[in-house]
Parts: sequence; structure tokens; C-alpha cells
Amino acid sequence: MQFSFALVAAAACAVANAVSFTNGPASFVGITAGKALNISWADASGPVTLTLKTGEANALTTVSTIASGLTGTSYAWAIPATLPESTYALEIGDSTGVPNYSVRFQITGGPASSSSASGSTTSTASSASTTGASNSTITSSSRSSTGTASTTSSGSASRTATTSSGTSTASAPPNANSGASFASPLAFVLLAFAALMTLN
Repeated sequence: MQFSFALVAAAACAVANAVSFTNGPASFVGITAGKALNISWADASGPVTLTLKTGEANALTTVSTIASGLTGTSYAWAIPATLPESTYALEIGDSTGVPNYSVRFQITGGPASSSSASGSTTSTASSASTTGASNSTITSSSRSSTGTASTTSSGSASRTATTSSGTSTASAPPNANSGASFASPLAFVLLAFAALMTLN
């Protein structure tokens, strides 16, 4: 029983003396890619390793190792300008094998994450498709209106010209035939009169 108690006490002491960050939450506000962040810690046993993590607090994944084999109590981390904008956390570990973590913080100013870039591209493509469809519709409507107007005007002019031409042509023959109709009965009468005179 005494051995178990001593083991638990030793474990608790090790946890209490584990390496930890001395940066307060305010140190992780307004962090920008391409700038430097001063990271400090205390109670390290042996060389320190700093690791950049991302993800939810209970499911952090490693992004990259910031530095390892550190023997001091601080490190100036030059944040890569290419680091994507996201939420991150720092992990610190030493020879005890008991890691500790910083608060989760936002890094801005870097390239947009892949999901944001994809959404942006889709929106632009949709916008371009909508604009192209609108332009096509307007152009087609304009052409249809122009074609209708031209056809109507030309058709009306042709019909009018044909009607006028037909009217003047049809009015000339009745005058000529009218003279012939008067001449024929007169000739018939003269022939009949001549026949009667011959018989007498």
C-alpha cells in the first residue's frame, strides 16, 4: 500500500514539474504569417522540442516540428509566410516524455486554406456561367427582333408593289375591248342591211 502511494505521489510530482509554456493567452493574439513569435517555457528536463499542431483540442495533428534540442528557456519562431490561415496550437516536450500544450490560436496573413480556395473558385465559375448565359439571351433576343422587323418591312413593300402593278395592268385592257364591242354590232347591222338590199 505504501509502495502504491509513493508511486502515485511520484507521478503527481512529475506532472507538476513537467515543462510548460510561460506565454500567456495574450501572447497568442494577432499572430501573422511571416512574422516572429517568441515562445518561452519553464521547468524543462533536458532538451526541448517544439511542435506545431492543428485541429480540435482533443484531436490535434502534427503540422511540423518547429525546433528540437533546445536548451534555453525561449525560442524566436519565424512563422513561415506560406503557412495557411488556420487555428493552431504548440506542443512542448522534454526528456520526461510528458508533453504540454499552449492555448489554441489563429494565424492569419498566409494563403487561404484549400477549402476556402475551392469555395472561391466555384463561386467565380458560377458567376461567370450566369453572366455568359445572360449575355447569350440578350444577344439572341436582339437578333430575333431585328430579323422580324426586316422581314415584315420587306414583305409589306413587296405586297404593296405587286398590288399596285396588278391594278394598273388590269385597268388598260377593258378600254381596248370596249371599242371592239361597239364596232362589232355596227358591222353586223351593215351586213344585214346589205343582204336585204341584195334580196330586193
